[in-house]
Amino acid sequence: MTAYGQSEYASRTALLSSRDVRVMTQGILKNMDTGLLTKETLQKKAEELLVSADDYWMAYGLAALICWLADDRVKAQQALQRALQADDQKTSLFFFLLSLWEERDHAADVWLARYLGQQDGSSLAEHFQYCMEAYTDGLMNMSGSRHVEGRLNDWKSEQCQDARLIQQQIQTWHDWFDKERSSVTLNEDEQFKLLKKAPKASVEELLQGAHLPGKALDDLQKLMDDDEASVAKEQAKSVLLERFIEADRSEEEQPSVYKPYISWLTDWCLDDGEKAVISLRQYAIASSKDWIRSAADDAQGETVQKLPDSFEFFSNLSYEGHVDKLTFYSIDGRNERDHLSALHTIIDAWQKEELSKHRPGWTVVAMLFCIIGGGALLYYGGGWVLDNHPFMLLAGVALLCMAFAGPIGGLIVTAILAGITAFLMNAITAAYASHQYIFITACVVILAGLSFKVYYATFGIRRKLEKQFKQYAWEEENCICRCMAETADFYDYYTKGMERQQDLHAFLDGLSASDYVRRNQESARRIRI
Repeated sequence: MTAYGQSEYASRTALLSSRDVRVMTQGILKNMDTGLLTKETLQKKAEELLVSADDYWMAYGLAALICWLADDRVKAQQALQRALQADDQKTSLFFFLLSLWEERDHAADVWLARYLGQQDGSSLAEHFQYCMEAYTDGLMNMSGSRHVEGRLNDWKSEQCQDARLIQQQIQTWHDWFDKERSSVTLNEDEQFKLLKKAPKASVEELLQGAHLPGKALDDLQKLMDDDEASVAKEQAKSVLLERFIEADRSEEEQPSVYKPYISWLTDWCLDDGEKAVISLRQYAIASSKDWIRSAADDAQGETVQKLPDSFEFFSNLSYEGHVDKLTFYSIDGRNERDHLSALHTIIDAWQKEELSKHRPGWTVVAMLFCIIGGGALLYYGGGWVLDNHPFMLLAGVALLCMAFAGPIGGLIVTAILAGITAFLMNAITAAYASHQYIFITACVVILAGLSFKVYYATFGIRRKLEKQFKQYAWEEENCICRCMAETADFYDYYTKGMERQQDLHAFLDGLSASDYVRRNQESARRIRI
């Protein structure tokens, strides 16, 4: 190509973007072993990339690969040097992943050693994730895995001495536990409507905190037990290389982010599957177990601090003009009897006061004695009195009735009594002696009714008051019992939830990062280049 031709070609290809380079790279990688790419096509693509690269490392790296495929080793070496100058780390990682895919173990070891040699554990870029995925997915050979493992252990041991850095990881996990707590949903049995009315009782927040260890444990177990659909090693290597190419961005597009190794571990743990593969997330969680445990203990400590010494309840008592306020406390519902005893002390005092107003005095006893005694005398001696002094007997009955039923009431009762007696005397045609006993019997019945009235006015009202107070006490007892039952149920849910913290500890203690590194398996795949 002439100088003029190169200038004209450059003007036509200068707009080739980094995205175009990534798409071109993926296309060539997919078709480089199909035989569809001729040597002339490859050379043309290489020249296009070199002219329009604009110092993008992948353009030079792809040009080097193309020249290598076209057996132009000199140009391949020149393009490779330019790629390394543009970005040594990404170029080394690219050819390491490519060598893994092509199952060239020696080349992969060389590129991996070059890549790791440039890594600073205190400042790693995002692309280190793809090296980690190759490690945790078991895509490396044994020597490569040991090399990576050694570096990771050294970095972690060194960074664990930095208390500030460790506290940052614990705080990040603490924030995760806060999100887990807020996502806890209480079931219908955990609503506790009465308990929510108690002052300073954040029942929902306490129960969410109590359920937090269990929810966190379930989520972590689900993730650690997850085994991605098993795929062939060659397919996993191809996917990893494609993901690396697709995710790469030039510095102009997206500046690189650098973090310490253990900070990346935390990020991979909380990735939610958006970027990191399951194997890397599992490895990161197992490596972060100490920070997770510390954050879990801090979160549980906050829940314990929010638990009040006891829940306070109020019951405004009011009955028959009596008013009082009963305050009772409980944390587990076990002191129910004490509160019921306090309630009965108040209600019994009210009942005693009300009953004292209806206590039978000497006047009532005298009235009952006169009625009963007069009735007995009338029944047994009324015949003689009626024969000899009928008007005196009628006057005595009238006075007695007036004494208990009032003047008007007494006269009315006497008139009714006289009328009934006259009617019976006229209606019955028996001997005169029977007329006497009809009148006497009617008098005794009237006096018995008056006796009942006097008795009910005193003892009947007392029994009614006792029944009413008993009903009121039962209603208040029921309220206290329901409060105590909810408190007991809450405490049961709370303690059982908090006990799962020990299960979370046991689960974390049983994790080992090495158990989540999938070991390499041999593959029969071979590609001729």
